[in-house]
Amino acid sequence: MSELTVLYVGSDHCASVYRNILLIVADNDPRPEFINLLPQWVNTLRENVTGPIGFVVVLPPHNPPPREEARLTIKKAFQLFGESMSFAAFVVEKTGFAAAAQRAALTMAMLAARAPFAMKVFARVDEASRWIVGSYGRDAKLTARELDETVQKLRVAYADKTLQAEKTLAGKTSQRTPTA
Repeated sequence: MSELTVLYVGSDHCASVYRNILLIVADNDPRPEFINLLPQWVNTLRENVTGPIGFVVVLPPHNPPPREEARLTIKKAFQLFGESMSFAAFVVEKTGFAAAAQRAALTMAMLAARAPFAMKVFARVDEASRWIVGSYGRDAKLTARELDETVQKLRVAYADKTLQAEKTLAGKTSQRTPTA
């Protein structure tokens, strides 16, 4: 994960930058400070990357559907992202009815947000990786396999609680929230 910069680690999620992508693994609803940190992360990415930038949110099977407060935070995030992002991929790793319901809710939120960038919902990270690389990976010299492997390593480190926030690409210390 040499090119991966970990920006935030909390009990709610982790956020990292990999080349031209903000990677988020969401274990729970975002904490309120998420919306305050987001502009810093987006600015860091925008200042240090040429070409299109975007984000990937991975929702593991145990991630609950968002509560109302979280929906408002997510809506604010879409507004912040709209100014800078070129693409977004959401990976809902649930199966069955829960997966269909969460994917439908995400699709409705995406339509309501009217974001000026391309967004898609996927069932697996490798599907999202292929879409991102095929459409937006050329400038970042990114391959689907590299992106998929990086997300998997990030997920493992986060689940094992070995992931720690580093310095950001701009050299500022990242926010760290205790994982307990």
